[in-house]
Amino acid sequence: MIQGLQASVTAAELRDLCLQHALQHQSSIEQLTQELADRRKSPEERFELEDETSRLIDFHKNKVTELHFFANHLETHETYRLSREDLCFLGVIRPDHDFTAGFEDSFDEEIPF
Repeated sequence: MIQGLQASVTAAELRDLCLQHALQHQSSIEQLTQELADRRKSPEERFELEDETSRLIDFHKNKVTELHFFANHLETHETYRLSREDLCFLGVIRPDHDFTAGFEDSFDEEIPF
């Protein structure tokens, strides 16, 4: 019996998901690198933005490395069970905290259930 809600995918499908998400991170690296280069051409830009952009580039580079590692180390003939957390990691779905209702309801704190 499988506990919880999970998706079963083949190693080939999982490899494709990893590589597709790595490509998305690679695109982010390229875009951020271009933004950083453009910002450095304009002396009026703030240095904090450069630091933050550099950190984002490093984050995306790490994700590319991580996803390529997983893609290259799957058991070829296995089926993998993916949790919701795994699907978020692979970029198939977004974490719930990425969505907001657009406003806060003060009555939510008063409801005990």
